[in-house]
Amino acid sequence: MKESIAERGKTPSMKIEKGMWKKLSVNANQDYVNDYGGPDYENTVVLDIGCALHTPDFFLSKGAGHVIAIDIGRMEDIIEYAEKFGQVTPLVMKIENHEQLEELYLKYWPDVVKLDCEGCEAHILRLNENIFRIPEWYVMETHDRGHRRVQFFKNHNIENLHGKIKGKLKHCGYEIVFDVTRRHDTGILKAKRLNL
Repeated sequence: MKESIAERGKTPSMKIEKGMWKKLSVNANQDYVNDYGGPDYENTVVLDIGCALHTPDFFLSKGAGHVIAIDIGRMEDIIEYAEKFGQVTPLVMKIENHEQLEELYLKYWPDVVKLDCEGCEAHILRLNENIFRIPEWYVMETHDRGHRRVQFFKNHNIENLHGKIKGKLKHCGYEIVFDVTRRHDTGILKAKRLNL
């Protein structure tokens, strides 16, 4: 049986309302709905890898109970927010291998994993299948070899990352509910675990 958020040690000190932290522009909010909408975030734990400045606010405004916000920088506002409201755990780190992801999954048992970190999404291909199946939802932006910002692919032999991640999701019992490729070798995947 799945533990509640409080039982996982993430009791929020105060429930926030949309916009208490930062006001999102109409365009940014619509981009988040397009990219990250779909899952029912109510009372979930979201592992937000590549969190940027406003994605924790987006998830909390959709009812998430707690957001683990991970990025390599730009965390001052998120840290301040976490200290004030308690519904965000900020972590400044760079995801460099699948072992780091496994540790995060086992520590936080996320309901939703959101990945948008130019290259680190490749590490989920090496996750143990049982650990990979922990989240009910995956919401991610993929970046293939030609993406201009991804040094990772110059150092690794990875082609068609978008397709390989789709294959792993299907193999591990997820239904692809949204799949689009964009210009500049990026794509969006949303997948929900089937209860087999």
